[in-house]
Amino acid sequence: MLDIVPHHNANAEALRRIYAQSLAANPHGFVQDISFHGDIVAQAEEMDAAGGAFLAALLGGNTIGFGGLKPDAEDGEALELCKLHLLPEYHGRGYGKALSLALIETAREKSARAVTLHVTATQEAAIGLYERLGFVRTGQKIYQLETGGGVQDFDTVFMRLNLQG
Repeated sequence: MLDIVPHHNANAEALRRIYAQSLAANPHGFVQDISFHGDIVAQAEEMDAAGGAFLAALLGGNTIGFGGLKPDAEDGEALELCKLHLLPEYHGRGYGKALSLALIETAREKSARAVTLHVTATQEAAIGLYERLGFVRTGQKIYQLETGGGVQDFDTVFMRLNLQG
């Protein structure tokens, strides 16, 4: 049975391991270098402190994924769904949907008017999930970022789910 709990109830080292594995498993997604992203546990604490949330997905007591909500920098009445990661062997089993729904419900509980997100266009399965959950595309932009391997382009899709009127 899947349990979705505040990140404090998950193993911090498991969160770090999942983050590194998930980034590495998506070679066409956003920067794979874990040092670029920083410590996921520290980010979880920052999300909590800023009025967001960070939830962990536990299966049989083992952490298999996580996701967060943080205040949307451009829309003060929205929370941004971010850092949604599952161990690759758990993809396609409904766990990402369950975690997403828990984050959406948490956003409602926090009186957010909407949930926003952005995802690289190569993550077609994630985009499909978000669309099935009612998110609509609001834009697309190519970001250029200088990394250790030179300049990389990241085609990014923006989405929104209105929660109130």
